[in-house]
Amino acid sequence: MSEMKIAKLWITVFAAGVAVLVVELAGARLLSTYYGDTLFSWTSSISTVLGALALGYFAGGKLADRNQDIRALSLFVFAASVFICITPFISQAVLQAGLAFGYEFGPLFASVLLLAVPNVFLGMVSPFAVRVKSRTVRSVGESAGNLYAISTIGSIVGALLSGYLLLPFLGVSESLFLVGALLIVAGTIALGMKAMPLIAIAALLAVLPAPQLYSSPFGSPIYQTDSPYFHIDVINDSGILMLQTSLLGIQTLAYANLTTPSQLGYYDYQSVLYYGPNRVASALYLGLGGGSMVSDLYNNTNASIDVVELDPSVISIAEKYFGIHNGGRVHIYNEDARFFLRNSSSKYDMIVLDTYGTSLVFPSYMTTLQAAEEMKDHLNPNGSVIINVVSPLEGEYSGVLKSVYSTFSYVFPTMYVFPTQLDNPLALQNIEIIASTNTTKRSASQIAGELNGRLNPEEVNRIVDTYYNGTINTAGFPPLTDDKNPLDNYAATMLSGIQPSGS
Repeated sequence: MSEMKIAKLWITVFAAGVAVLVVELAGARLLSTYYGDTLFSWTSSISTVLGALALGYFAGGKLADRNQDIRALSLFVFAASVFICITPFISQAVLQAGLAFGYEFGPLFASVLLLAVPNVFLGMVSPFAVRVKSRTVRSVGESAGNLYAISTIGSIVGALLSGYLLLPFLGVSESLFLVGALLIVAGTIALGMKAMPLIAIAALLAVLPAPQLYSSPFGSPIYQTDSPYFHIDVINDSGILMLQTSLLGIQTLAYANLTTPSQLGYYDYQSVLYYGPNRVASALYLGLGGGSMVSDLYNNTNASIDVVELDPSVISIAEKYFGIHNGGRVHIYNEDARFFLRNSSSKYDMIVLDTYGTSLVFPSYMTTLQAAEEMKDHLNPNGSVIINVVSPLEGEYSGVLKSVYSTFSYVFPTMYVFPTQLDNPLALQNIEIIASTNTTKRSASQIAGELNGRLNPEEVNRIVDTYYNGTINTAGFPPLTDDKNPLDNYAATMLSGIQPSGS
């Protein structure tokens, strides 16, 4: 085989390797907009791509035994390019249809429809290329090793490009168009000079404007971006600002008129601590969102406030649209929460755990015994942790609440529970857990006495009326650990049985 043909093989195999990982990671990002960035989304994306590649390897090997024309490779990559480039246009309909299969199996349904076909064609490239390059049986091993090494290097490049450049800065659609253009260029090289006009199609794809991948049910965004972690929308819904990272991931509700006090959700429950007998002089927020809880503490106390937020785009959005102060008494750290806890020696009177991303549960590593112990180590005497949990209070679908409560009650001696819909315990709702190092538990009447005169009577009544005196039955829900954490499974069961309601 001539050096020119070998170079064409290498280019085609390398391009296919790049495309596989870009499609896989872009697919996972697509799934997160509807189903959250959960174990189910990643499992669905990875297993679908691997299954499709296996089918492609099989089909490519069969075809290669019948025809060793290098130009056939161009047909594989052209076909893959077509299906990759139509993905942004059909993704919303497919993702919406997948909701019928629930939080657990919806991602698998959508993955198969969106990711399988292009990866079957991409999988056909390597075994076909091995057969084309191997003139004798004795050269098969070397040819296979070289070409699969090139394919793997391409996949490494695709993964690095996706994570560090393409997805955060170009977004899903444009990343897919760009990799589609790359495949067309590779296929054109395999065909030779006669196919050079196809380069014009590749150039068109590279600059094609991205369609909207996600349509919020709350209206058109006034701002949207693809960050390294999420697709983010800021929506103004009749004077209410919303920060949304997925269909399930509504991070913040606040009045668009930022001078209006924000009492749109669970934010004022922290006043139980900062107006309590042990005043809050220092606080740590793990997760920022739009920063409504931070603003509430900032406006009502003189506390020094540290905030840890993983996503730099969320920080800039909170400052621009939600009026968050960054400076003076407020210090925002762009870090992972567990990383911050492990590397900081600061102590606080209050820690707020609100690290929601694209789903209705925390990242699993923030809800474990080890994480709870790290938070406790950062508390001053009589300090407390507030955990915002989305779950029913009671019933067969309350596993998220029970597992989180079980975990923190193992570490903290005193636990308070404030369901925002105490009169509707089976509803999906925000439930505020306060885990305290103080061994004395205050009654609802004591809390009312502390809040009277500081909050308006309606707010005091809302807090006191949702003070839960019952027992959280955690039987069958042992504490979550870094080693074993089925929180995503509990969330899947929860969402399969009930529909979200207001907070």
